[in-house]
Amino acid sequence: MHTVKFVVANTGVDVPGGSASVNMDGCTPGQFVWSALPSPISLSPGASYYLVSQESAGGDLWYDVGGITTMSIANVTNAVYQYNGVWYPIASPNFSYVPPHFK
Repeated sequence: MHTVKFVVANTGVDVPGGSASVNMDGCTPGQFVWSALPSPISLSPGASYYLVSQESAGGDLWYDVGGITTMSIANVTNAVYQYNGVWYPIASPNFSYVPPHFK
């Protein structure tokens, strides 16, 4: 199971209700797995958010920062990681640790 959540970029605070557990059991590398949020959330237009997945170094075959392709629903300005409760942006636009996908 992986926790996937939205985090307010300028505060590092989790978006209320913006977290879901994704069951990765039996998933196929290169394919997406989705899970619904408990209820719909509203994100402010023009605000910046992190869409993050709980990963661990050496724990997943797809754990690594790399290039991604984006669609018009969102812009990816950089990858982020959390260390000791602080979010750190790294890399450059259109890079992520895991490829996000909105459904």
